[in-house]
Amino acid sequence: MVTRILAGLALLAAAVSAALISAQERRLSTWRPAPAVITESGERTYRTYKGGSSRSLRIRYRYRAEGREYESTRVFPGPLASTGGESLELRARFPVGSAVTAFVDPDDPGQAFLVPVRSFLPYLVVLLVAAPLGALAAGLATGGVRYVRSSERETPAPVKDEKGWFVVLPFRPYRALRNAAAAALAVFAPVGAIAFVDYFGRPGPKGATSVFALLGWLALLARLAWAVAKRTWVGGRLDDGRLAIRPSHPVAGTTLEVVFEQSVRTDLWVRAVDLTLVAQRLTFRTKHGRTRTKKKEVARRRLRLPVDGRAWPSTPIHVEGALEVPAEATEDGGFLSWRIEARTRMRGPDYVTRFPIGGPEGDD
Repeated sequence: MVTRILAGLALLAAAVSAALISAQERRLSTWRPAPAVITESGERTYRTYKGGSSRSLRIRYRYRAEGREYESTRVFPGPLASTGGESLELRARFPVGSAVTAFVDPDDPGQAFLVPVRSFLPYLVVLLVAAPLGALAAGLATGGVRYVRSSERETPAPVKDEKGWFVVLPFRPYRALRNAAAAALAVFAPVGAIAFVDYFGRPGPKGATSVFALLGWLALLARLAWAVAKRTWVGGRLDDGRLAIRPSHPVAGTTLEVVFEQSVRTDLWVRAVDLTLVAQRLTFRTKHGRTRTKKKEVARRRLRLPVDGRAWPSTPIHVEGALEVPAEATEDGGFLSWRIEARTRMRGPDYVTRFPIGGPEGDD
């Protein structure tokens, strides 16, 4: 149900973006030029909702169309451009009394704009709203992202096995994380390609916002592609790790016994297994009648368990050790949560996952 809602919202955002782009292109291609005169070009002060004040530049111009005079403050043809310019460059470009050319809507002469520059804002709607919502829906569908109801506990308590150890479940199965990254890549790649090809393929100057957005989009695709490649490589060689602890939860000032096991799908050389115990504190405070939360890492202890040998499908990785539980993690205030981060070091990308041990950690 949640997946369908997110997918529907993504399609709605994409439709809104398409409508804004279409409206902008119609203004640029069909609105006709008309002589105009700048009647106002300066700063305007207005009060904010918090009681303060703010300033913006305002440009007003008068033009004549179909035998009548009209006034407008729209500078650009794109959306959210009806309140005039917001830069000193525009103020210098359009001083009061200067003769300029306005572009007038032939169907509604009361609508006009001054600068025929294509805005990138309609494309941001699909890039920053539709694509992330679609990627989130794909993540839920593949199991790499989980929807958690308010009444549901995200992190299950460790389960005691027949040997007296408490088995801790991983935050997410490794292959589910790989599938979620692949699904996100499958959403962001075509959506971004369509948006940027459409924008940069049209004539006219391009703003800095579009260039930075393109660079950010390429960086995101590179990161997702690396995540898919790395997790595919690792998933083809290793199964999910199994972590067991004793006692069932860390106790400050004592040691936490740990056992880590991992089956391998093919023979490979393993250097070591790193297990890191991380403590985080969640604090609550009330400000202006609203409750705010803050999560802070308060302790971190790492244990390296050397392997330095070849693992086989018949002989899985098996290491044991003990982690010192830091005493400073028990300072008063807030709600404490723990997790163990596991890293299997190999030749090539490492297997990395985490095991939350109760508390609110699993909700992030």
